[in-house]
Amino acid sequence: MFCKTCGASHEPGTALCPACGAPTFQPPVATKPRDLVVNQEGVPVARQTDPLAIASLACGLASFLVIPVLGGLMAVILGHLARGSIRRSSGTREGSGVALAGLLLGYLNVGLVLLVLLLMAVGMGALLMGRSPFG
Repeated sequence: MFCKTCGASHEPGTALCPACGAPTFQPPVATKPRDLVVNQEGVPVARQTDPLAIASLACGLASFLVIPVLGGLMAVILGHLARGSIRRSSGTREGSGVALAGLLLGYLNVGLVLLVLLLMAVGMGALLMGRSPFG
């Protein structure tokens, strides 16, 4: 590799140019200024979407299409874990909105399942007592 300041060659991975002492570290290229944050070691890193947030949204969507009860519960659990992880990441992770969407879908699914179970219980109770549940 070559130093961008003086043009001298140096080994890859060296922090300073041996000829002029200029730093050789190149931060990752970001598309927007907010994409780069400084981590705990002081090194600029690109922000990443939390994988738990994506999993929460996927489970929330799957709870309506494939696995109703389990998908809703997993969306709620993963959504809360993701939001906590994002809060503790010191700005290096994003995706709080994605996690919130997964949480909302999960809670909506669990609520609808509980409502259906309640209506079924009321209907079964009415049928067992010999009355029509519809009036």
